[in-house]
Amino acid sequence: MKKKYIYSFRHGVSMQEVADSLFLAALATESVFGRSLFRLEASFRLETDRRSCSIDGSTSIGRTLACIFHGFISRQIGERRFRIHRAISEGGM
Repeated sequence: MKKKYIYSFRHGVSMQEVADSLFLAALATESVFGRSLFRLEASFRLETDRRSCSIDGSTSIGRTLACIFHGFISRQIGERRFRIHRAISEGGM
């Protein structure tokens, strides 16, 4: 089963701030798990034109990244300026 966390951002939210927060969250997650494991198991995507970000939550690394990212953006832009949708799909690759 594949879990994905999809973040949607309201107009007026700086997507550069979102990108910076995602980068810092990725760096923090990499620091916890190590570079090799992070590169093997972390999967995320920022789509500035769609004002969204998705993080694969199928692994503990992905869930950790999502938690750290959520904490950063909650404080930086405010919890009312974004939404999170959890998508679950069957199958693997």
